[in-house]
Parts: sequence; structure tokens; C-alpha cells
Amino acid sequence: MLVDPRDGQKIWAGVEVDGVHKSLDGGDSWVRLPDLGENVFQSDIHSLATVPGRATYATSPFGIAASVYEGESWDYHFFPKHHEDDGVSYCRSVVVKADDPDVMFVGNGDGIPGTAGAVQRTQNGGRSWEALSLPVAPNSVIYWLGTHPKRADVVVAASLYGYVYVTEDAGDSWRKLAKEFGEVRAVAVTPNSSD
Repeated sequence: MLVDPRDGQKIWAGVEVDGVHKSLDGGDSWVRLPDLGENVFQSDIHSLATVPGRATYATSPFGIAASVYEGESWDYHFFPKHHEDDGVSYCRSVVVKADDPDVMFVGNGDGIPGTAGAVQRTQNGGRSWEALSLPVAPNSVIYWLGTHPKRADVVVAASLYGYVYVTEDAGDSWRKLAKEFGEVRAVAVTPNSSD
């Protein structure tokens, strides 16, 4: 779920295999928005983000969709497949850099749970994307990303199977934490009290 930062009454909800829903009255009533594509799994929503005044974004197994029309229509960006036989380049999380809305990150991979993953970045509002170089190849899909407005250059990325990566320069370089976990379904960035 996502609350519009300019209007607390506008709430977006992404639903597993049921598209994007929107409320304009703080959640009292909801409208299901048009499908994001012809395939039902293009409306299998995994993550949402918004850049006020510009676009709303939704990820699915097919890639990232953008709507500049309040969700009434969507344009898809499909990432390159990780392997020739993959059906799609599967996407999970999306985050927008707090101090530069042209910079966004998407976690993706070859499926769920997958055997390969990547962090994709755009620096031009989604017109083009690049897979970033991680120090150790992910062991599954990059499942979740975390960031915080007070530390806009810090992004944390986690593979579903427990690898955690950190960048402190908005994705130009990454380090993998030595600690590995069994499964990671979410991450968050919390600044120190001195930040």
C-alpha cells in the first residue's frame, strides 16, 4: 500500500494477481484501476512507488509499469531476461531516491525464488535502465529494497535467500554484508539519531 505524500486521502494498493486499486477517501471506498497489460500476471502487483506530479509505478513478474494518468493507463518496461529460457525478467521491489526522483531502483531476477537476481537502476526517470554490478552474484531474485529520505544515497537490497547488499553512493558501488540469513522478505533503512 502507498499513501500519496501530497494527499493523505489518496491511497494506492497493489494486489497479488488483481491489479492496482485506488482510494480517494482515505480507504473508505476503492476503485480497481484498468489492467496493466493483457496477461493476467501483468496485474500481479508486487510493489508500488510514486513521484508526485509525475507518475505512479508498479512492479510485477513482467517488469515495471508506469502511469502518468493516475492509473487509468500504464506503460511497461520489460527488463532483459537472465537466461534465454526464462519466461520473463521477474520484478519485486521498487524505490525512488528521495532527493532525485529521476533515480529509481528495481529488484528483479529470473523467477521466484529464482537462482539469479539483479538491482536495476534508472537515472532518467525510467527511460533507460542498467543492471548494477554487485560484489557477489545474488543467489535468488532481489526481493526487497530499502531506503530513507534522510540518507538518500543509501540503498539496501536483499535477495530472497538471505544476501544483503548496501550502497552508500546511490548504486555506484555496493558491498555484501558478511552475515547471511535464511530468507529475507523485507528490509528498511533507519538513520542514526545523529543523522
